[in-house]
Amino acid sequence: MVDRFISEFGSLEKDDFRTLRGVEEGMKTRDWVPVGDVSIFSGLPVDEVEYRLSRLGGLDLVVRRSMDQVRFRLDFGGYDVLALNVLVSRGVVDSLGGELGVGKEAEVRSALMGGSEVVLKFHREGKVNFRGIRRSRDYLGDREHFSKLYIAKLAAEREYRFLKRLYGEARVPEPYSWNRHLIAMEKLKGNELSRVTLENDPEFVLDLILDEVEKTFKLGVVHGDLSEYNIIIAEDELKIIDWPQAVETDHQLATKYLKRDIKNVVKYFKKKYKIDRNPEEIFKSIVNQK
Repeated sequence: MVDRFISEFGSLEKDDFRTLRGVEEGMKTRDWVPVGDVSIFSGLPVDEVEYRLSRLGGLDLVVRRSMDQVRFRLDFGGYDVLALNVLVSRGVVDSLGGELGVGKEAEVRSALMGGSEVVLKFHREGKVNFRGIRRSRDYLGDREHFSKLYIAKLAAEREYRFLKRLYGEARVPEPYSWNRHLIAMEKLKGNELSRVTLENDPEFVLDLILDEVEKTFKLGVVHGDLSEYNIIIAEDELKIIDWPQAVETDHQLATKYLKRDIKNVVKYFKKKYKIDRNPEEIFKSIVNQK
């Protein structure tokens, strides 16, 4: 999905971005934004806004709907180019590379920053299971009006802040920058734990993972969704990714999430490598040492 909108990025003009930001501003209080409101928020005349919205609609960056009057909203395409434009202006992104992966909650692609390869993670929370995300993600708070774009933005912000907090102390990728639903971070070597076979001493790797669980807990954080799919293994390195659902250790569900993280990892190593550990004993050991 990102590829289509990235290809349009270079053709966008200053007033296109002003119009997109005008729609975005209007969506803070409503799902569909009238042309007049877009004009007010963007600071552009109505006739110019109408032209820009027609152009942006042709690029699939905004969606048009005729109700009591013609209204517009951003979809992820428009949100992608707004976020990318900020990272380009910051000098974080010089050029874009290929797609690295597409999942239910994120799309990931490579980019260059000062000649070094980085990862761009476009959050997509809320796109597939909007209501389910609303029920399960407490970072939405008590806000009455929200959109799938807002959910993705909060998820990205939350992940970025946890990465900034943990980097240098725990085995996580280095975060470089964040805007809206987009994070630029270190590109990791290696593969998901689920895709590799540990030929030499898998028990050592298990201990290393559990050490990280304990370390992040001591730092006041519980991952909350740890599994073989978000542990990256290289020849001489291990990193844990995907932190948007992480919680503070004083969160009411932190204990439940910690137990689940431990159970997921222990279960995987038992199934694949016949290594038997007691999740409850590991949990008690971690909690008692904090």
